[in-house]
Amino acid sequence: MNASDLLADFSQRMGLPPIVFSNDGTARILVDDSIPIDWQHDADARQLHLMVSFGPPPDGAEREAYLLRVLTANLLGRETAGAVFSYDPGTGDIVLTRTLDLDSTDSIALEEALNALLRAVETLREAFATAPDAAADDGEKSPDGFLRA
Repeated sequence: MNASDLLADFSQRMGLPPIVFSNDGTARILVDDSIPIDWQHDADARQLHLMVSFGPPPDGAEREAYLLRVLTANLLGRETAGAVFSYDPGTGDIVLTRTLDLDSTDSIALEEALNALLRAVETLREAFATAPDAAADDGEKSPDGFLRA
């Protein structure tokens, strides 16, 4: 499905006003008046990127702990619902991005991916606010550092 049709189908299915890409292939929605989701269409790669900014990392002594926390959340996508944290040098922000392949994404898959991303954002924002230097430890680790399944 092409990106414009996907967004039109998704908007209609969700009862939203039409989400339309700008000329540069971007769009933005605001969820619950608190989470801006930026959409970017990469026509050459046939991908749709859903992006949420977490703002710039803190300065000073908190910076290293914050960045370690971000990297820990990124590990194997355990806390990011398959999205990936990165640094945007243009804005200086930490950005969480979920990439969808347009050849295998319909409006139902888009809704599921968006909901998973939103749950991850809410959980991560809370975790970063309450314990920015606490590394997540959801699994039992073996002596060599690998998680046991």
